[in-house]
Amino acid sequence: MKRLESLDILRGLAIIGTLGTNIWLFSSFGDTSVLFGNDEEFWKTANGILQALVLFLVNGKFLGMLTLLFGAGLELKRKRALKRGERWPGLYLWSCFLLLIEGYVHYLLVMEYDILMSYAVTAIIVSFVATKSDRAAKTVMISAGGLHFLMVVSVFLLTLLSPALSDEVNLNLYRDGSWIDQIMYRFDSFWIYRSESIFIIPLNVFLFLLGRKLLHLGVFAFDDSGRRWRKKLLKIGIGALPLNFLLIVQGELFMFPVRYLFAPLLSLGYISLVIMLYERKKNRFFFTRLSEIGRTALSCYILQNILSSYIFYGWGLGLGGRDNAFLTVSVLLIISCLLALFSNVWLSFFPRGPFESLWRWLSYLPTKKTN
Repeated sequence: MKRLESLDILRGLAIIGTLGTNIWLFSSFGDTSVLFGNDEEFWKTANGILQALVLFLVNGKFLGMLTLLFGAGLELKRKRALKRGERWPGLYLWSCFLLLIEGYVHYLLVMEYDILMSYAVTAIIVSFVATKSDRAAKTVMISAGGLHFLMVVSVFLLTLLSPALSDEVNLNLYRDGSWIDQIMYRFDSFWIYRSESIFIIPLNVFLFLLGRKLLHLGVFAFDDSGRRWRKKLLKIGIGALPLNFLLIVQGELFMFPVRYLFAPLLSLGYISLVIMLYERKKNRFFFTRLSEIGRTALSCYILQNILSSYIFYGWGLGLGGRDNAFLTVSVLLIISCLLALFSNVWLSFFPRGPFESLWRWLSYLPTKKTN
């Protein structure tokens, strides 16, 4: 089955956009409050305006996009497996287990806010749902979305009652601690830092199934039907813009509704807008670079987090903890360019990224005969 170029482009953009969110966590030594603003009047300084603008554009939006694309990718894998006469989910469950292990290793060695473990669990759930009828899948999607909505509303009400609730961050660990110290800290704090990954599983199930639905509707295809659906999704994204502005108005209060309810709606608009711009046949260089990053998405995701931790944490260059939005954005742009260069050079010699190649080999390892 031929690759959908639109999916590669969107996946590449989602990887860069995810970095656009995570980079603030690295630069603030893991302080999640940086993602949701504070009581300061940010508009009075250029630093505050830049930080608010970038986070408004990226926070939660590209995570939602990446989750939708993961669901679409799952459906493509299912179709390929059935076309080859393979049993589903079958070998795909082994791939999910590998993703779970990779996510744990990445969490332990690199970043405590890794998303891959949550994706692995979600993929296992959705792989079985995908074997059911469209009506059953729709029921699961609506149920998961409803459950997630109730969870977010509950947390929002709790925030109203306890507005001072926040995470405690061990800043000294990231400023002065060694890499081994950080690994041990993540090991000891596993369930604390995996709480978000567990919390968003209903949302992930909803978005995975919605991504499958978008693929079935032809949203990612370059035809008249796809264009009609993209116009509808763009309207949804535009309608979600005012709701996402709540993050700027009062981030600490609306952080959960915006990141986990309104941002995914805006992701639909992002997807439509990007494909519409690509269809104009302009900025081919830019879209080609995004496509290359998308084809090496796992490798680029791991690489960007390794580079970010080295640049900002004390065991590396130690540039974190400075409350300097211009520095953070500069690092974001530099790493993005390095990812584009890496993916372009690598794909000039190999058909897929290094971790993608390893992943493919491990995925088919159970089917290889031993002598």
